Amino acid sequence: MRSKFTVDDYSHYLFTPRDLTNWALSFLRYDLTGGPKDNSADQVFEIFAYEARRLFRDRIVGQDGQTKFDNMLQSVILSDWSVNIFDNLDSKLT
Repeated sequence: MRSKFTVDDYSHYLFTPRDLTNWALSFLRYDLTGGPKDNSADQVFEIFAYEARRLFRDRIVGQDGQTKFDNMLQSVILSDWSVNIFDNLDSKLT
């Protein structure tokens, strides 16, 4: 993230460990103790991606930069966890 979006481009592209802490703490907003259907792994990944987009993507300037961020996030989720949640996430956000 820091290598693709640098403060040389825009001064507000300063990403710090505090952002990661806020990302982790954002999970506390959600009730993950629901029933078995509500508490699926996909829901956790959707929350993970939604909060990443809220905290990081919203700072990115321009549609091209936001698309680049989405592609980075999706590739990390797909490569590390083999889960594709972006189709569901985009439909829930619109």
